[in-house]
Amino acid sequence: MKKRTNQTTSPVDVTQNLTYWILLLSNTLTRSAARDLSEVAEITVPEWRIISAVGSRGALSLNDLARAIAVDKAWVSRTVANLEKKGFIQRKPLLSDGRQFTLELTDSGRRLHLEISAWSLQRQERLKGAFSEQEYKQFKGFIERLQTVADTMLERPAKE
Repeated sequence: MKKRTNQTTSPVDVTQNLTYWILLLSNTLTRSAARDLSEVAEITVPEWRIISAVGSRGALSLNDLARAIAVDKAWVSRTVANLEKKGFIQRKPLLSDGRQFTLELTDSGRRLHLEISAWSLQRQERLKGAFSEQEYKQFKGFIERLQTVADTMLERPAKE
């Protein structure tokens, strides 16, 4: 067992933690998006994330796509395979190395990207409506600061 430091005399209620609140919000928004996407286009939230990333950035390698949406390459690969079966994404071999490929939207994938983008923009405006313009700028800054701290936590553990 690892050495424990900074022991407390009172137990922690994780539902009072900042990380819990962020996770709860994320889960609620994801459930809402899943419900809406299934009605709008019969795709999943992970599939939408990939369609949006490829549609917005153009041709991407699997590695670049995984980095762009900050998820595991194996998960991206499985989701891309589903999108290929549905006819929304295609693999294009690189001319310089036929073993490697980039991912691109098909014509139906581009149409779907445009269709769902309208829904996504409405959704974002609804969420942004909870804030004044100044509050939104502050909130965005807070999220960016938290992401910076989270990135450093991932790079190195807390000091004992």
